[in-house]
Amino acid sequence: MKEFFKKFRLGLAIIITKLTVFGLRLVGRGGTSLPGKIALKICPDIFIKLSDKFRIIMVTGTNGKTTTSRIISGMLEKAGLQYTSNKSGANLASGVATTLISALSLTGKPIVRTALLETDEAAFRTIAPKLKPEIVIVTNFFRDQLDRFGELYTTLNSVR
Repeated sequence: MKEFFKKFRLGLAIIITKLTVFGLRLVGRGGTSLPGKIALKICPDIFIKLSDKFRIIMVTGTNGKTTTSRIISGMLEKAGLQYTSNKSGANLASGVATTLISALSLTGKPIVRTALLETDEAAFRTIAPKLKPEIVIVTNFFRDQLDRFGELYTTLNSVR
């Protein structure tokens, strides 16, 4: 019975997220973060449940995440691989959740097999252990956001 409710929560999260994205885009909004926030409330372990559905490439660091992600996107496209990506820059947990769910059918089957995910340094430490990426690219780390992360080595150690 417990397994049934876990699957039910995942299915519900997928459907509600897709409906929320559709509704937000219908009214001219981006629909990148809010749907993922809702999905994470409905199914808190959604990253664990989605980890085996995609080959995951994660890009993190203080600077250069978007540029690096765009370079990798170009490589994937040139290789003829279909993939999903959070190109809009929604690089926190909610944006990553929206990106992954958007690449699923209503039944939870992946539409594409590869996910290129740009992630904020702080979000990386909570998302990566659950998603178990095959490839991790770290651009760099600087002390530019001590108010968010504290000591630089704390952030560095959380990525290791």
